[in-house]
Amino acid sequence: MRILAVIGFFLLQSTAAMAATVELRPDLAPRLEALRPVYPNETPVLEVRELWGTDDWQGGIIRISGTIEAGDLDKLKALAGSPNGEVRLSRPLHVVLDSPGGSLTEGIAIGEYLQQWRGGNFAPGLGGVFVLEGDRCLSACALAFALSALPRDKGAQERFVEVGAELGFHMPFIRPELATRLAEAGETMELAFDTMALFLSLIANGQTPPALAQNVIHYRGAEKMFILRGGLVTRVLGFDPVATGALVTPVTRDGLTDEDVRIICGLLDQTRQGGLPTRDSYETWMFVEPDCRELGGFVAALAGDGPAITAAVLADVLGCHGGRLTTEYFGWDWDNAFLEEEFLEERQSQMQAYGFDYPRRIDWQRETLATVRLRDAPGLAGATVGRVQAGSKVTVTECAVTEDAQGVWFKISRSRQDGWVSARFVSRREREANLLNLIRPIGFE
Repeated sequence: MRILAVIGFFLLQSTAAMAATVELRPDLAPRLEALRPVYPNETPVLEVRELWGTDDWQGGIIRISGTIEAGDLDKLKALAGSPNGEVRLSRPLHVVLDSPGGSLTEGIAIGEYLQQWRGGNFAPGLGGVFVLEGDRCLSACALAFALSALPRDKGAQERFVEVGAELGFHMPFIRPELATRLAEAGETMELAFDTMALFLSLIANGQTPPALAQNVIHYRGAEKMFILRGGLVTRVLGFDPVATGALVTPVTRDGLTDEDVRIICGLLDQTRQGGLPTRDSYETWMFVEPDCRELGGFVAALAGDGPAITAAVLADVLGCHGGRLTTEYFGWDWDNAFLEEEFLEERQSQMQAYGFDYPRRIDWQRETLATVRLRDAPGLAGATVGRVQAGSKVTVTECAVTEDAQGVWFKISRSRQDGWVSARFVSRREREANLLNLIRPIGFE
């Protein structure tokens, strides 16, 4: 693919251009080793299994930080070696990215180089590419990240976004000062065409679903980016959210309804495939009752035959996405995209004509499904301060994800006393979170 030389607009304006630092970082081994997938995958690739629990791969961690410029690929090669022959590293290569962007050509070259590590017969292989919490990988860096998978990797785990990181994509744009300079403006347009061709290639090869390009094309400007932060949207776009602590704590089925389990099975199946619900999947779900044992749900997990169900998955189903109570949300777009914000005014008028709010809102007036303990803090470690009788009317005001078998807790308010109860024992609202109307909470990408 023909890509033009470095274009300055791929640098964020807030930082001065400086070449990236490319360095071996064995000190990051404990941090990477502690990460677990937020959305369990039944068939992780070999390198991921080596990553989760190996103590002798520290020599294979390389961190790329700062603005990406020409020559940074050579720095990476100097440390990692050739992916198909003279290999310097004796362990699988793990790359940590933290960059505001830079040279598009160099970012693409880095991504294509990392992709070669996925398929070499004489190399240790690519164990994973990471964007860690508190770090960002934007523009040219994001393209390097997206390109690091092979077409055969669809549904596998190799591109990891820790919850709280930022992975940002945008399209080329013409800076105002270039508007009257036809040559530079023409180069910018050529670059835009080449970038779009790159996204189409990622789609055609199964490395990302169409929704990634459908969203990115609407973001054009130094301050406009399609940002992914390790949430549910990150997973359905083909990348793998990871975390430590409460979000990835295994939970049990105790207290959950059969409908809860059915929805969780569907959610896991959808995120495992790395794609969005479509009209076809809607029809399939409506008329074909899925078998949780086939979808990697609780039955297989409890028998030890599948991945443990994480508290994050349960939180998505109960409306506590990422540990934050969801009050406003968009639905999934039937055309396999998330473009509601781009047409917000138009859709608001359409929805209001039918008597609906838009974005949609969740009513958190509920009732308890059983007599439950009221605690002074979320989690089984919270002290019991009272009991709430079955059928009590309550208002949910907060939520939390905790490191215990219950996983998700609601703070409730009632006439005489406030406190925390297990979210499993609070009533659901019909269409708030299920595969037929999978919600996209605002601010949880």
